[in-house]
Amino acid sequence: MPRRRSTVSTDSINIEHHFILFRYILSLLGFSSFMELKNFIQSHILDVTPTFETTNQTPTYYATTLCKKLSDTPLSLYSISITEDDIFRYDSNILNYLKKINQKRQIPINLKYYQYLAILFTEIYFDLLKNKPDEFINSLNNFANSTFTFDRKTMNKLAYFMATGSGKTIIAHINYHQFHHYKLFEPDCILFITPNEGLSKQHHEELIKSNIPAILYSESGLTTTDKVLIIEITKFTEVKKGSGLSITPDSFEGRKLIFVDEGHKGQSSEERKWKSYRDQLAENGFVFEYSATFAQILNPSEAPDIFEEYCKSIIFDYSYKYFYYDGYGKDFSIINIQNPREIQADLFTDIMFVGNLLTFYEQLLIFENNKSLAVKYNLEKPLWIFVGSTVTASSQKEFSDILTVVILLSKFVSEPNWALNLIEIILNAKTGLRNPFGEDIFENSFLLLPAIYHSTNREEFYHNLLKTVFNGSGPLRLFEIKNAEGEIALKTGDNSYFALINIGNVAEFKKLLTKSNFTIESDIISPSLFDSIKSKSSTINILIGSKKFIEGWDTWRVSSIGLLYVGKSQGPQIIQLFGRGVRLLGENNSLKRSNNPQIKPLETLKIYGIKSDYLVKFLEAIKKEEIELEPISVPIKPQHEDKWNDLKIIKLETPKFYHDEFIDISKNSSVSVTLNLLPRTTVGISTSTRDTITIETMSNTPEYDDYLLDLSPYINLFNWQRIYTELLSYKLEHNYWNINFTIDSLKNILSKGAKSSSDNNFCYKLYVLPEVKNLTTYSDIIRLEDIAILLLKKYISALYKIQVKEYESKNATVKNLTDINPLSIFESTLNAYIQTVYVKKETNLLSYLNRIHNIVNDTNVLLTNSPYDPTLPRIIFHESLFLPLLLYTRDLTHIEYMNPTGLNEGERDFLLKLIDYLKNPSIDLSNYEIYVLRNYPRSGIGFLIQTSEKFYPDFIIWIKPKSSIYPQAIVFADPKSGYFLSEEKINLALSIKDIEKTINSQGYHITLESFIIIVDNSSSPIPDKNLINLNQINLIFEKVIPKLNKIDSQP
Repeated sequence: MPRRRSTVSTDSINIEHHFILFRYILSLLGFSSFMELKNFIQSHILDVTPTFETTNQTPTYYATTLCKKLSDTPLSLYSISITEDDIFRYDSNILNYLKKINQKRQIPINLKYYQYLAILFTEIYFDLLKNKPDEFINSLNNFANSTFTFDRKTMNKLAYFMATGSGKTIIAHINYHQFHHYKLFEPDCILFITPNEGLSKQHHEELIKSNIPAILYSESGLTTTDKVLIIEITKFTEVKKGSGLSITPDSFEGRKLIFVDEGHKGQSSEERKWKSYRDQLAENGFVFEYSATFAQILNPSEAPDIFEEYCKSIIFDYSYKYFYYDGYGKDFSIINIQNPREIQADLFTDIMFVGNLLTFYEQLLIFENNKSLAVKYNLEKPLWIFVGSTVTASSQKEFSDILTVVILLSKFVSEPNWALNLIEIILNAKTGLRNPFGEDIFENSFLLLPAIYHSTNREEFYHNLLKTVFNGSGPLRLFEIKNAEGEIALKTGDNSYFALINIGNVAEFKKLLTKSNFTIESDIISPSLFDSIKSKSSTINILIGSKKFIEGWDTWRVSSIGLLYVGKSQGPQIIQLFGRGVRLLGENNSLKRSNNPQIKPLETLKIYGIKSDYLVKFLEAIKKEEIELEPISVPIKPQHEDKWNDLKIIKLETPKFYHDEFIDISKNSSVSVTLNLLPRTTVGISTSTRDTITIETMSNTPEYDDYLLDLSPYINLFNWQRIYTELLSYKLEHNYWNINFTIDSLKNILSKGAKSSSDNNFCYKLYVLPEVKNLTTYSDIIRLEDIAILLLKKYISALYKIQVKEYESKNATVKNLTDINPLSIFESTLNAYIQTVYVKKETNLLSYLNRIHNIVNDTNVLLTNSPYDPTLPRIIFHESLFLPLLLYTRDLTHIEYMNPTGLNEGERDFLLKLIDYLKNPSIDLSNYEIYVLRNYPRSGIGFLIQTSEKFYPDFIIWIKPKSSIYPQAIVFADPKSGYFLSEEKINLALSIKDIEKTINSQGYHITLESFIIIVDNSSSPIPDKNLINLNQINLIFEKVIPKLNKIDSQP
């Protein structure tokens, strides 16, 4: 019986909640939301800024970080689970794709964290669709829980909801390689559909840079299987007429691979027709679609089919709010008057025009005065644009709006008294136009201009403005650029051009100009000025009326926008305009704001409305992408700072490892790895609620010898030059400079595969499905060769980490706690450390927000122990080195996330048990001081283990005599569910003794211990291995104190 589609309510709809595919893959990785994933990455990756960028970062670092979450995540409730081996297999593929698109680039592409994740999500999708299609679809439908229904027919499209400027083009190029890697089918042709010719040319250039064969559409040579054919959606038609370049969708035969960039601008009849063309092309094919504006077209009441289509196909959501939160793009400032009727309409227009002009003038001055900073932060000369008509506006309306700007420009340069009077009231904030707080809209709007204006005479100020913005003084002159299409340039007197009008129908606009007493001269010498605006030598400061900017013009110059007749009902176009305006290249091409106050105006997009009703529509469109979370700064107070110099910490460093140690892979035979490529499928069995779901593993387990594969019989079938080259690249990508291997040593590793589960003398155990062993075609050999490469990479990585770990142990040193600043994870201000909590800005949460603010603003309340407070849960106890310790419990509060992250429930329970124990200890602690520190990954102490980069136990506990510094114990404690136990983490209790031996040989008297504390009933404790439960906190002290007493009593 077909699944019945459930009805989606449109009341206060949160479309993100309905992105089923995106949420499903998040769940496979152990996350319930993208914010949770983002926060997890932020809190686990070392040496990163709040926006996660690192230096010399390899994508594998993200894979390793995600594996930490997998190890702490129970099996999926929805039939399919992702393993660590899966993640590293996907990661290896991603590195290969990246290598391909960087092959011919002078400046290689480095993936941002969100680009890596978008590509990883796609890897997971294709792997499951290709290798486990039935389980995948059933699992998706179980997750969707009747909201939507997935089947094989509808699994032919992936959509990426990503902000303008976030790098969708790079995602598309890697998607190209992903599709060919997984070979869902062999496409008869590959199409890249764009909204206009400008974007087609841009995509062609970028594809060639990425070494992807591509051609622009022309009437000849329609079908090509080896090149991407780039074509505008406007070229398609239902019936071919005449000899033009229009074409019908059925001209392209066979199965097609299709890429669609910004394929919609709304839901007009013409746009629906374009969608029907895309749907025809997509039949029996596969589609990748990229847009920054899905939110503007997804409405379940107006277009339920489109709503369902995209909710089922959006695989990654990195829309503008996430882009902005991560520090990417410019800030923005919008000046809008809801009701200008209190002032004359013409005067209102004049004020807004001159206000925008002054803002732009200040941006130019700041740019000229800070050239070195501009170079450092990749800031280009500011550009002021006026954007004209939408696709639905009449040409007459478009022309009249552009004419308004020309008239205002002419008036400003020819009527100095009019201009200076407006400058006076704007810079003195006396326009009579007020914001909702009753202030003049220009109050505190300028950084430099008021002081400059009041320190010079009016005429000099006006003259300098003309020189800077208009390239000089003189009457306004207009020139038609004969060597370019649709260009009219503006200059004052005989000065260089300062502005450019870019319009579709120059002849009609010239008639309107003539009626308004403007003379249009001809320029038969100059080339296109629009094409050179991006050049550093361009004299153009103002661009008027260009839809090209909305539709993908590639420039970083835009700093001010004046809105004419844009987007009266065209939300997607407005968002595209806004997204392109806030693009920022940033320092080291990071795309991020610097927050340097000297150049803040250059990193802020200024938007003014010449006609306020249009700007209202703009704001309504932005509303759907607004920043929803309110950050609240919680002061973090250091405790016991007078003792920090007495508390010792171990320092594990490897700066000389690359010089001191040489690793010969042929002389290290103690390493063994396991690569499990078996499907891992689970079933969730529920009684009445999801809280009672239990997990049963239904997949084949590695205990069965039938699935073991020894590769030694196949060694001579492999292309060893390919394997060797791949591993050399892997070595360079991971900076494994001091490891050496040869083809013979690699063959030797593959010859030592385990032949049974009881085998004790092996380099690897490899588990695969039986059909992998059946070699009937050349492709089967290549598949086995790929597995061999993956296995050898894992072996090399494991060997390298073991060598680094041994080097760390032998070279450990001791530092004072003050040397590492244990609170460096927190944002620092002049007066305090800060932990930031984020809460949704919603009307129904106003009282909740007020309660948090009240707590934060009252130190006595903030420092009251309240671990179960539904507003801001926190733990306060004397032994902590900072207070408060905030808890992150979404079930209890409305807090979306914290930076840095708060304590989870297991960590809370451990601390509460520790507090209770210290009140009534089982052993005499009266002569000892005890201090506790939350050990954050980015600032704390981590231990290298084979399966991940670093293991950071959650807490560090110091135990030392009150009367002296030594002897002292440093105890690493990690509360954890028994479901997530790792043998390597448990074994830290043993390996940490090697470090203890090293540091005490340097004359210290320090005891090191590591404990894993099981916080539930999922596993039995093993006290001998320091694996205890919450009711055995006493064992920590009963083990440590006698050792300290023994050391203290020694002569």
